[in-house]
Amino acid sequence: MNPPEILQSEPPDSDDQETTTRPLNEAEEVAARLGVKPTNSSASPRQRQRAYYWFRRLLTVAQLFDPIPIPNSFVNYQCVWWKAISGNDKTSVLQDHGLAYDLLPPVTRWAVASPLAPLYPRFHHGNVELRTKYLDTAVDQIIQTAQQQQTKKQIRLVLMGGGYDLRSLRMAQLYPDLILDLVEMDLPHVVDAKKKLFHHRLLRRRPELSTLVKSLRLLAVDLNDLQQVQAALLETVLVDDGGDWFTVFVFEAVLIYLDKGIPSQLFATISSALRNNNQLGGALCFADTLSNVEDGNEAQAKEELKQNGWDLQDWITKPGRTKHLGWALLSSETTDHEKTHQ
Repeated sequence: MNPPEILQSEPPDSDDQETTTRPLNEAEEVAARLGVKPTNSSASPRQRQRAYYWFRRLLTVAQLFDPIPIPNSFVNYQCVWWKAISGNDKTSVLQDHGLAYDLLPPVTRWAVASPLAPLYPRFHHGNVELRTKYLDTAVDQIIQTAQQQQTKKQIRLVLMGGGYDLRSLRMAQLYPDLILDLVEMDLPHVVDAKKKLFHHRLLRRRPELSTLVKSLRLLAVDLNDLQQVQAALLETVLVDDGGDWFTVFVFEAVLIYLDKGIPSQLFATISSALRNNNQLGGALCFADTLSNVEDGNEAQAKEELKQNGWDLQDWITKPGRTKHLGWALLSSETTDHEKTHQ
C-alpha cells in the first residue's frame, strides 16, 4: 500500500517559509493594512518545520479514515484545513461560521473545531489569511468600481484554479444581487473531488446552499493548456446572453504551479477572450507570484500586466511564495501580445 499522498507532497506553497529571511515588519505591515492578525514572526525555522510536520501527520490520519478520496493537488488539501482553522476562529476577520469546516471529514475535523482553532500557532494558516483577506477586499473594490460605470453591471466571478476553496459561495452570499454568475476552472480530478465534497458533505450539512451550489459552473480545464482555456472562455464562460456583464478573474496560489511562460500568456488569453466576445468590462485580482517581476518591483508588475492587456490598480507584497497581491482592470487598448492569442 502506498503512503497517503499527503506524505508524498512537498512542503506547501509555504507562504510562511520565507518570513525568516525577509524583513519581519513586512508581514506586520501587510497584516495591519488588511486588518488581519499578524503571523508569529518570532518563531524559529525549526519551530515552523515542527508545526508543519505535526499538521501534516494530522492530515495523514484524516486521509486514511476519509471515505472520500481527496487528491492533494498542489496543496489544495492542506489549504482547505488551514481555511477551516481561520473560519472557526472567532477572533479572525475571516471567520466563516464553519463553512470551510463543513467540507472536512467527520470525526477528524474536530481537531480544528471552533474551541481549538484559536490555539493553533499563526504560521501557515495565518499567512494564508493575508492573501484570502486581500482577495476578498480586492473583489469588493472591483465590484464597487464596476457599479460606478454608466450602467449597473452584473458580476461574473471566475476562479482560476479554485481548488476546494469556497470563495465563490461566500462572495455570492455577500453580493446576492450583483454576483449572478459563478465559474471555476481546475484540473479534472480536482473538479471531480469538489463535486463529491459538495454532494456528500457540504449540502448534507448545509442544504440551504443547494440552489447556490447548483448555479456554480465547475469546468475541468488544465490552465497550462492555453487552447483549452481559450475554448472554455469563448464557448462557455463568456457566451453573450445579452446581459451587461463585468467579469472578475481570481488567482490564488495558482500561477506559481504553472509551467514557465504560461502565466503571462494566460493573462493575455483572458484579455483577448473578453475583447473577442465584446465584453470590455473585466478585471483580475491575484495573490500569487507574477512572471518577470523581481520581488516587489511595482514598475515591472505594471509592465508585465500592461503588455498582456491589463492596467494595474493596486499592488502590495508579502513574504512567502505567493508574494504579489494586486488587481488590474482590462486595458482600453489591445496590445501586440494579446493579438498573438486571438
